[in-house]
Amino acid sequence: MKNLWLFAILVVSVNAFGQANLNRPGNNLKPAGLDLNILRGTDKPQALIQLYDSIYEWQWDTINAVWSPEYKQVSMFYDMHNNLVSEVREKWDSTAWVNDVKTISTFNAANEMTNGMSQTWSNGAWKNCCQDAYTWDENGNRLSYVSQLFIDSTWRNIEKTIWTYDSRNNRTTVIGQSWNDTAWRNVSQSVYSYDAENNQTGKVYQTWGGDSWINAYQLASTYTSGKEIFVSYQVWSDNAWQNYWQETNVFDVLGNLASTLIESWKNSSWQNSYYDEYSYDIHNNQISRLMQTWDSNAWVNTKKYSYTYNADHFQTSGLTQIWIGSKWENSGKYTNSYDIHNNNTGELWYTWNGNAWIQCQQSIIAFDVNDFIKSGSMKNWKPDGITVSSGDSTIYYYHSVEGMDNLSLTGHGINVYPNPNYGKFTIASTVTITSIEVFNLQGERIYEDFTGSHTTLKQIVVPAGRKGIFFIRIGAGTKMYTRKIVIQ
Repeated sequence: MKNLWLFAILVVSVNAFGQANLNRPGNNLKPAGLDLNILRGTDKPQALIQLYDSIYEWQWDTINAVWSPEYKQVSMFYDMHNNLVSEVREKWDSTAWVNDVKTISTFNAANEMTNGMSQTWSNGAWKNCCQDAYTWDENGNRLSYVSQLFIDSTWRNIEKTIWTYDSRNNRTTVIGQSWNDTAWRNVSQSVYSYDAENNQTGKVYQTWGGDSWINAYQLASTYTSGKEIFVSYQVWSDNAWQNYWQETNVFDVLGNLASTLIESWKNSSWQNSYYDEYSYDIHNNQISRLMQTWDSNAWVNTKKYSYTYNADHFQTSGLTQIWIGSKWENSGKYTNSYDIHNNNTGELWYTWNGNAWIQCQQSIIAFDVNDFIKSGSMKNWKPDGITVSSGDSTIYYYHSVEGMDNLSLTGHGINVYPNPNYGKFTIASTVTITSIEVFNLQGERIYEDFTGSHTTLKQIVVPAGRKGIFFIRIGAGTKMYTRKIVIQ
């Protein structure tokens, strides 16, 4: 529930230059459906949008078993387009509220952030801390990102990212640079390629060797009807590309992912590694995922996930089981609750202690009549399932404005809602959507969909733990649009 995202100190990130996780097979072991945050479920654009006036945060005092003040966000000001241009965070020092961090942001005519600066409170005055600057092209593509720290009364460059695009607004290169006191120095580069349908077919990642780019790894993908059916991963070694792993995906007649096979390159041949199998109900909701590993002779069960849904197809429960010996044993489960508008009002997690289910985490969200978030709380329990080990709580004070030129409805027939949200949102468009990318303020891509699903309505769930301001890059044929969202 923490809403510290607007005050994050922007430091050098190893992900800022787009370096992918090199171990994709491990990533595929991530439990499907278990990364969902608390969700707001309304399924239509809102005529009103929520603008915060102040936000109060508490943390759980484990000694006295009460909520104690921690932070509050105040002095929240917006421009005529409802972009948040400044705010102050204060912290509770056990007796009074004191200034902590201040943020100031600027936006261009397209409501794209051009600068974000943070200041910290020191010796009775605001002191510059860090800032980020962004440039954009006329299609809403981000061209550059520069981060700076304020050191010895001077803004000092830290890192820089540069993007280029083709005529169809597909990203073609991402170059990461760092400042060496006098000039920008190359660090890394990613080069992308696409097919005629704008599906990403290749990526080459390189590092700077002092006078030239040095290959590190590459990915190559093939598609059928916009579905990624094959991916290969190679690493650069001994001046040649060496096989590392490959992935084969099979889809059913309805376009649902039916199975994924991961093979690793060993002893000059491909060897089975992981196999995932998925099943769906008649509404195409995923109801199970079976995960297996190869033990040199046969596939062996490892994990199984099962899901249920309500009549409106919102997930109501998830069960995780692990294979021990010759049978499935419970591991974890969660349940979701919803109001009449399908806003996710609660989530309760349990772990299995061998004999019974023990509660381990609970989240509760309250909404008003307009489906705006009023408050939220989260508690973690100790292994006994009785004693609270930690928690935080947030209350939002806000007003609403008409959804014209604002964060929710920003023109071109493309709407993103709800906004703000808790990690799940919908993109509705009057034109066909061909690709979707979500970036954080450092330029790291946290979500992508290049499957070319050619839909006008798409629901997105971003990885858990992501909070703050994000930009959505939406491809529609040869045009590209950018939207800004806030994930809480």
